[in-house]
Amino acid sequence: MLIRSLFGGGLPSLIVCDLDGTLVDSVPDIAASVDEALTSVGLHKAGEHNVRRWVGNGVNALIERAAADQMASDQFEEVLSQFQLAYSQSYSKRSYVYSGVISFLEKCRSENIFLSLITNKPSRYTLPLLRALDLEKYFWNVLSGDSLEEKKPHPMPLEYQLDLLKIRPDEALMIGDSVTDAQAAKAAAVPFLGVSYGYNHGVSLADDYPVVVDSLNDIVL
Repeated sequence: MLIRSLFGGGLPSLIVCDLDGTLVDSVPDIAASVDEALTSVGLHKAGEHNVRRWVGNGVNALIERAAADQMASDQFEEVLSQFQLAYSQSYSKRSYVYSGVISFLEKCRSENIFLSLITNKPSRYTLPLLRALDLEKYFWNVLSGDSLEEKKPHPMPLEYQLDLLKIRPDEALMIGDSVTDAQAAKAAAVPFLGVSYGYNHGVSLADDYPVVVDSLNDIVL
């Protein structure tokens, strides 16, 4: 994928990346923590396969999906608390950076492209995970799911990044693995590039979006 073809032969001034499912496979740690939280209150495990289809819209939505058919109305806060405790102790035990990510980030840095990150993951986990995987150094700014009043698919996080750098939407690129990322980019009028792997709720992103790569290493600057 020649990225210059999206920008009239030039390069974007800013590339905004999603985290989970785009740069990092974090589901193994998330799923283990979900299952630990569920079993701690006597509920059945959800399993990693199911959690892969449920992540992407924030922790509350994940817990609601994981326990929807077996949780009593007054158990949500307890399950959420148990998940937060478990994940805070194991957010980087099994998570890993996808192949091709580091080389892509290095290429962007060599071209003096601003890199920022927007995730719906709470800030209490975002920066520790980035630091544990040695990714924080690549990003001039990081926005988590609780950094602003709104999160993806709302355009606010993207618009906030653009405003900080005084960059027009057509000078930026959003890279993500899900329809949540694509909708945020569309709402902010920012070009979108998807990855074929990741978590997109069990649906192939390529079914609806034409510009999709199998690896960030496939992107040629």
